[in-house]
Amino acid sequence: MIRIFFQDNNTVCKARINYVLNFIEAHPLVEHKLKFSRDATLAYDITCNYGIPNSGGFFIPRQNFIFSNNHQNNFGSLTANTYTYQSLELYSVSSEKESLSNFVKNKKFQFDILETIFFHISRMEEWYAEDQQLDDCEMMKSKEQFLVKNQLHHLPVIDHLIFAFAQVIGLALTPKKTVFRITHDIDEVFQDPSLFSTIRRTGGILWRRQKLSAIPKVWSAYFHQRNEYNTFDWMLTDQSNVEKCIYFLAGGTTKYDTPYALDTNEMKTIFQLCKKRNYRIGIHPSFDCWKDNELLKIEKEKLEAQINQPIVISRQHYLHFDFKKTPDLLIQNNIKEDSSIGYRDLIGFRCGTGFGYHLYNFKEEAPFDFLEVPLIFMDSSLFRETNHDLEKVKERWNSFLDKNKFHTKITFNFHNSRFYDAQIHEIPLKKWYQELLSSSLDIDKFTKKRL
Repeated sequence: MIRIFFQDNNTVCKARINYVLNFIEAHPLVEHKLKFSRDATLAYDITCNYGIPNSGGFFIPRQNFIFSNNHQNNFGSLTANTYTYQSLELYSVSSEKESLSNFVKNKKFQFDILETIFFHISRMEEWYAEDQQLDDCEMMKSKEQFLVKNQLHHLPVIDHLIFAFAQVIGLALTPKKTVFRITHDIDEVFQDPSLFSTIRRTGGILWRRQKLSAIPKVWSAYFHQRNEYNTFDWMLTDQSNVEKCIYFLAGGTTKYDTPYALDTNEMKTIFQLCKKRNYRIGIHPSFDCWKDNELLKIEKEKLEAQINQPIVISRQHYLHFDFKKTPDLLIQNNIKEDSSIGYRDLIGFRCGTGFGYHLYNFKEEAPFDFLEVPLIFMDSSLFRETNHDLEKVKERWNSFLDKNKFHTKITFNFHNSRFYDAQIHEIPLKKWYQELLSSSLDIDKFTKKRL
């Protein structure tokens, strides 16, 4: 344990600074091996000064941009400067452009690491997003977000930063193998092989200029009336060393929703299989639940009645999430863990970290009670950004996993229906998925414990 006497004279944003310090202490890569304190009367091992020059010990410069009251609506001016530490490249969130340099010199960190961490994990750019930055679902477009604009969303920039910081101040850390977490969203249970849906799927292939070889497979499903979405027996693994969650849709009336009956014999069999194979069962709130407390309550109770157990985990359908409203609804409905914060159209790290943590409540200037476990890699996002092109999908799958072998956690999301999409486009998603499950995976104690 390294005890750090932390000195700063910032009285404006103390709650936000404490939030970052607590995040660092609890980070799984650090494993509670360091402790910050502002009390000089307590025993400490090192001193860390934030914005107080010439006071000895380690020094973190204070940028006074994010930890201030004058930052709103000016995030577009921020830039990502590159710094090096051993084999890692680290990236700041800075108001001014600087050339590449070392992460630390003579115990002086070269950028405001506290503001950088807070910017990413608080999601303040999304909290304060302007109307022109929103998509048709009233969420901030991925291309407007800092990490995507700087092409850093394939890296856990915060996990790398904390690993480097801990080593600099004296913790003897060895690189930890990345932890995998397997999740499933069940948007549809039964494929609709009707003539209309078959013509529509065919039209989609032509419109998106995808491979024409997919079309005969689509029509084969129609002529043979097969339910290609019934993948549960092989998709739901009974491996014990992987954290596993599954989220069921329980309602919805919008064009984005595809509700199905929960009280059928087929669904009872699926629920029993989930329990038998030790899946945590969660709610997949329908599209409008992001702002509708009563609707979320109804859907949650509906699913609880079918599985005969309380629901404490969730992932918003279509990842529809309003940072100013959705968290309060989750808390009111006794959700202890959510996993909605990911990209719909890209794979990657939306928060700069893959580990679970508590989002920041800007209204109360305090963390929310529930745990947010970021969604990193979703099959539909992979297909969307590659247009189902086999070579592009293969390259993206391999390169992403290769560059993230250490220092983070990857929550995967696979839809039972997307394996069919992969199949008709000759993408070996089932094979890759099964290889992923059979690999040697570590247990992530940070979010592994049952809620």
